[in-house]
Amino acid sequence: MTLQVKELSIWIGQDEGSRRLVDNVSFEVREGGRFALVGESGSGKSLCTRAVLGLLPRDMHASGSVRFQGCELLNRSDVNLRALRGGAVGLVFQDPMTTLHPLFRVGAQIAEAVRIHEPSLSRDAVRRRTLELLDLAAVPDAGRRVMQFPHELSGGIRQRICIAIAIANRPRLLIADEPTTALDSTVQASILRTVDELVAAGGMALWLISHDLGVVNQMTRQVAVMRAGQLIEAGETAEVLARPREDYTRTLVAAVPRLIARHGPGQEVTIGSDPLVQMHDVVKIYGPVSSRQVLLDHPGCVLRGVSLAVEKGSCLGIVGESGSGKSTLIKCMLGLVRLTRGKVTVMGNQLTSRGFRDARHLRGHVQMVFQDPFSSLNPRMRIGDIVSEPLIALGVPRNEAFARAMRCLQDVCLSPSDAERWPHQLSGGQRQRVGIARAIVTEPKLIVLDEPVSALDLTVQSSILDLLEILKERLGLTYVLVSHDLGVIARLATDVAVMARGVIVEKGNPVEILSNPKHHITRTLIECSLAHDFG
Repeated sequence: MTLQVKELSIWIGQDEGSRRLVDNVSFEVREGGRFALVGESGSGKSLCTRAVLGLLPRDMHASGSVRFQGCELLNRSDVNLRALRGGAVGLVFQDPMTTLHPLFRVGAQIAEAVRIHEPSLSRDAVRRRTLELLDLAAVPDAGRRVMQFPHELSGGIRQRICIAIAIANRPRLLIADEPTTALDSTVQASILRTVDELVAAGGMALWLISHDLGVVNQMTRQVAVMRAGQLIEAGETAEVLARPREDYTRTLVAAVPRLIARHGPGQEVTIGSDPLVQMHDVVKIYGPVSSRQVLLDHPGCVLRGVSLAVEKGSCLGIVGESGSGKSTLIKCMLGLVRLTRGKVTVMGNQLTSRGFRDARHLRGHVQMVFQDPFSSLNPRMRIGDIVSEPLIALGVPRNEAFARAMRCLQDVCLSPSDAERWPHQLSGGQRQRVGIARAIVTEPKLIVLDEPVSALDLTVQSSILDLLEILKERLGLTYVLVSHDLGVIARLATDVAVMARGVIVEKGNPVEILSNPKHHITRTLIECSLAHDFG
């Protein structure tokens, strides 16, 4: 037995004022086993992990029993637990950018993880071990990567660095907390394949925490479902996901986005006759460009002659692997970066070298909803001020702006009383609703959705997608949707553009693209998504 959790309860506060957050949870992760803990945000999944490793905040305390390889862990001193963390137990967290130290090279961070648990190793031995770990984590060009900083790496490579750190000391248990949430489907597939191979080769047990039931189905053999601090259902992964007993589990399974396009050639979609956005032969290069240099051969060329049109009332879905140019494309569309070559027109206004500064009336008509609903909201402003701020910036009187903000909060199914709250007092789904309210408060014509649900749990994802569909029809909005989840694209998009290496390799109706892909990149993306489809 590797890990045995028995009747674990977690409280916040002391004595009469204490409140139970986790209630008598019991589960086992056997040696060499693969176990998943699933549930919505706030269900207590991460708290269980913190309790096991002695990382609960000071105002929380735990009772019950947590035994790892026969040793009781609860209430042990922090000094005794340090040898466990990163040693016998490795951890891979959700966001590799915040996990890695931004001021240290990645080689130094891996070497530190080795030296802490094996201080007697020589410098040369530590360096060899660092390169070996990078190879094990399938990091390409390991010799060069050790000298790079985290911000110089892609999301997929950063997560592989975190995996290398987690396995640095040959752990007996690997805890992976949402390890692929923010990654594109092909990168996600390669990361999961690496974890799978490492667990199998090293004889490790795997404890996976994830809201992605497709990942859970692919990676684990046992699953336990948590809700409001209680474990409500557990069993074989295939059995629980195929034939759930509890209504809550059935709700989670039903919320998984499917690769079934809603907008086919024969379906009616209200689309205007004039393109709202037009991009023609757009080239974007980062870095200096010589007048004699061939633009498309430049090493910093991110977009290579992209042309597209976004019709009024449509939803253009943009997909592609990391580094394909998706983010740069929408930055060019919004006038956030200067074009190297080409032309962008939004609502009849052409982008100039000064961006859209000369078209002040355009500002309120083009809005954006970001991926991370927490970092995109000002933590020092109340919700009412956050939503009304765009109107005030456009010259709307404060009282009128606040009244319109209250109506928008109701439009996104929030209460006007939420206007007095702070972002940290809201759940992830509520914060994303605030982001949507802030986007629609100026009555825009175009909204760019940049991975709007990738950081949210499945049931919350489903409710946000429902809301976006309702608002699109009610307000006559046009969407440009960037997502690595083809299930989300299939649900919302009326057109799909697939990007690779700075060009659009395939574009068309979502039914045609998903059922009969022409390009190998599209086929790869679909195959990676279907690998997680168990419904």
